[in-house]
Amino acid sequence: MASHEQLLQPPGFFQLEATTTLTWGGQLGPAIATALIACSLPMQGLWWLGRRSVTPLPPTLLQWFHEVRNKLTEAGQAVAPLEGTPTYQTLADLLKRAFKQLDKTFLDDL
Repeated sequence: MASHEQLLQPPGFFQLEATTTLTWGGQLGPAIATALIACSLPMQGLWWLGRRSVTPLPPTLLQWFHEVRNKLTEAGQAVAPLEGTPTYQTLADLLKRAFKQLDKTFLDDL
């Protein structure tokens, strides 16, 4: 039968305890490897975002991209011609420009 204290410990506690024991259990190599992996996570995130930024937009976002682009054109803003298929970066640039140059309520009309 489990004691009252064991029942109150969250399940993640046992995983943390096991990981700590395995990582820091007297072997420096695994500890260094774990630290390197943990320190590289932000760089992996930046790499993934960079790759994602050049991915073509899916059809639902592509339609929304063209709606925002048309709003800019209707407002008299000069819009550069599209070169190839719009990407997430192109969408980000367009939204940044729309927020700067259009009324803040332009999203309500979409």
